[in-house]
Amino acid sequence: RIVEEYDLSWKESGTLLYQLDYTIANEITVTTTDISDGGSSLLRKIVAKLDEKGRMKEAAETTYDGTPRLRSEDICTYDSEGRVTHIYREEGKDYTLVYDGSKITMTNSGNRYAEMELGANGYVAKMTDEWDDVREYAYDAKGHMTQIKKNGEVVSEIAWEQECLVTWTRTRDGELQTKNHTYTGTPNTNRIFNIHSEASDPSRWLYETGLFGKPSVYLCESSKWAHSETASVYTYDTDDNGCVVKENKNYGGDMEYFEYTWEKIE
Repeated sequence: RIVEEYDLSWKESGTLLYQLDYTIANEITVTTTDISDGGSSLLRKIVAKLDEKGRMKEAAETTYDGTPRLRSEDICTYDSEGRVTHIYREEGKDYTLVYDGSKITMTNSGNRYAEMELGANGYVAKMTDEWDDVREYAYDAKGHMTQIKKNGEVVSEIAWEQECLVTWTRTRDGELQTKNHTYTGTPNTNRIFNIHSEASDPSRWLYETGLFGKPSVYLCESSKWAHSETASVYTYDTDDNGCVVKENKNYGGDMEYFEYTWEKIE
């Protein structure tokens, strides 16, 4: 690694936004500054530890005052009809959903984020984002998403077997790519949405709202790009009701975790 060839900082209008430090062996420290005060104070710091191949094996993040900070935590609020009305992810990602018949207006910290239109099946058929890109979603008779269009162009085809998502496609650099999935046969009791097309929005946290169709009825065992030799392998921790409380994703030795807490809505 010849770090001298890389710009290890980023500035905007002369203000330092982040700085990378490779001083300690097998460790990267990323510091970001608060641009609201001219970049004079530390906003947060991430220390990433690397394995022998230079891959990140763990990371810890702290806020400006040194307290630990979660990489991501989504807290959802529902109305009396069981619809998601508020999603708090982190500072600067505070989403509110307002329902008006078949239309949903979604804002982020009071600013326009997306406008959605529900189809006859109750799922989002059309979404216009903050940049006015338009996405359209098609579903099968059981409520599984089967196609995504962006600005009129098909960007993903999604295939299902036995109510489980088995393949989805995307195009990269002019080449069609396919991702394949296998399943454990263990029921997806609380319907987590860890398997979906990643070709275009929505992202996983939006799928989890239940507005974009039904997830697979069983828990995914593995996922793998058709052009790749490495698969992601999934294992799960569940509670006494069979609900997933932790998803463990292993991609060639690199681990990623998702944790869930559940609350019964009366």
